[in-house]
Amino acid sequence: MNKKTARKYLQETKKIEGWFSIHDVISFASILKIQQDLAVTGSLLEIGVYQGKSALLIGRYSKSYKDFEVCDIFGLESDAENENEISSSYRNLNREIFENNFLNNLGTLPIIHECKSIDLSHKLQSKSYRFIHIDGSHLYSHVVHDIQLALDVLTHEDGVIVMDDFRSQHTIGVSLAIWEKIIESEFRPFLVTPAKMYLSKKLSKINLEIVSDALNVNGVKTVYENLGDFQIIRTLDLPDGEVYKVRNLLSELIPPAIIKIIRKITSSF
Repeated sequence: MNKKTARKYLQETKKIEGWFSIHDVISFASILKIQQDLAVTGSLLEIGVYQGKSALLIGRYSKSYKDFEVCDIFGLESDAENENEISSSYRNLNREIFENNFLNNLGTLPIIHECKSIDLSHKLQSKSYRFIHIDGSHLYSHVVHDIQLALDVLTHEDGVIVMDDFRSQHTIGVSLAIWEKIIESEFRPFLVTPAKMYLSKKLSKINLEIVSDALNVNGVKTVYENLGDFQIIRTLDLPDGEVYKVRNLLSELIPPAIIKIIRKITSSF
């Protein structure tokens, strides 16, 4: 998926609340296409779907509805701290909205697990997953569980885990949980964009050159960075303020509920 196609995708999904930068649209599509070309085994999984902005792209690479599973709390109750995050940032977290967005765009639904991610492990349909996107709770204890679950079910050699909000000020729990696992050598990053970190198991056979070439061909410039005894790829030329763009108001910290209010205010000017 090149920049022109990625922009078209973002235009088609602009009414769906949520965050998805053009770098990550192209990175998702490039990695999923590489896995497709290499016939990597395993299913697809997203933890934390909100209204489906990223799930719709992942769903384009599923082999069947049984190949893609998603999890979100939707209308269920959670612990008090998580409820505060949901009520302040995800007021339109609604299963019907997600299903309508999916049906209107892809004509079918993935397997939906309406539950807390801590209850997900015994509900999963597949034995292994080739691509797992984690964009659920930002609370440290929840993220630790989600990462461990992903590591337990990830396809060993070629599987990819994508972690959202790995560096934002309001998601320090995500950062701590990720780096703890990296230090413990459970997994390590191979690609970072301004918003997301892409990781694999330590002994993964993911070829950085293939990933870098795919991104560059599709219009995203990259550079190699050394992190101790291994290298990662970093994408270039996407200013922090353009990660999450709301008309002319730029901020990587604005939650979707506030974005909706800003859109209403600015549209009346």
